[in-house]
Amino acid sequence: MPEDKQDDSRAGFSLREVAGIAQWALLIVSLVLNLVIIQQLLLARQVARQGVSDAIAVLEGFRGQVFEYTFVVDNTIALDTELPVRVTIPVRLRQDIDIDTTVTVPVNTRLFGVIDLDVPIKTTIPIDLTANVDIDEVFPVNAAVPVYIEQPVSIAVADTPLSGTISEVQQRLIALEASLGGSPFSALPPALQPNPTD
Repeated sequence: MPEDKQDDSRAGFSLREVAGIAQWALLIVSLVLNLVIIQQLLLARQVARQGVSDAIAVLEGFRGQVFEYTFVVDNTIALDTELPVRVTIPVRLRQDIDIDTTVTVPVNTRLFGVIDLDVPIKTTIPIDLTANVDIDEVFPVNAAVPVYIEQPVSIAVADTPLSGTISEVQQRLIALEASLGGSPFSALPPALQPNPTD
């Protein structure tokens, strides 16, 4: 009988020992898993900070963009109207007219009857005349006028209201980047933050 009790105590001691080893093993596995999770979280935090930094750079580049476009108008405008014209135009005629001819002039003589005499005329007649020409007319206009215009348009993002929105988003991203760049324990309550003097 005493031998059976001794065997039971040895068996109980063995079970406690195994349970203790199992607890330590679970504790070590839990600690390793927690360390892996913390490492992954720190890595994710670093990736997020890099992503925020890249987003800030992209927004800065976008704010410096200039959009250029050529606005083309290629059309035909039909004109069907009446154009009234009421104007007085002074017309000046200044010219020398040369005359070189022979004129036959019949002369009635009592003695010989009618005689045709050839009279040579060679002269220059100066003309200096100014006359006003009044025009009061309505002219119908029926035409197709081709219109072709190329107008380059340049729009800088920095000169638009979008620039203010981009600046606001950048400021928020810079604040987020600063919070991601600080100590990972800064979000903890002060009582749980590590003491650097320890």
